[in-house]
Amino acid sequence: MPAPVSTSSKAPGQKTIMRLYGAFVASLVLMFVPSVIMALVALLLFCAVLVAAYVVRSKAEEDSLTENHMTFLIRTIWIVCLFSVITVTIGGLYLWTQADVSAIEACAGPITDYIMANAENVIVTEVYRLTEPCVAPLIQANVFPLMMASAVTILPLVLYLILRLTRGIGRASKGYRIAHPKAWF
Repeated sequence: MPAPVSTSSKAPGQKTIMRLYGAFVASLVLMFVPSVIMALVALLLFCAVLVAAYVVRSKAEEDSLTENHMTFLIRTIWIVCLFSVITVTIGGLYLWTQADVSAIEACAGPITDYIMANAENVIVTEVYRLTEPCVAPLIQANVFPLMMASAVTILPLVLYLILRLTRGIGRASKGYRIAHPKAWF
């Protein structure tokens, strides 16, 4: 195990590193709050952490603890973004092939008629009102495909993030560098 970066209680930049890890974790937690406003806050915080990590890394000394962890954090964010595109695509394809959309057919006619009659002035709340009676039966008919698609989409990302963040936060809290900050795992 490598020696700590500093013999003092806190290595230079360690507070900044821990704050950015904390903000990143907070953005991830907020993503699971079922609110559009919280989702937007989470997205803004997520982007702010990425920008801050780049800025902090650019100001850090080469081969410092800060530069090492910012590289690790930046890499984690980009890999999670790539993995999320892959898992969402796989989950979407699974849902597309397995979902039973017959429950929405009862609403399709009224929705289509409304949109055709009001093509230049479609009111979203009216489309929602016309769709609402079919949503519960659609979900009920597709509980298993929805659960599987959600598991395929979310579970790998959550496990990967737990692995990376446990490693990064654990090492940063002790003042240690990440051995290979650019590694995928």
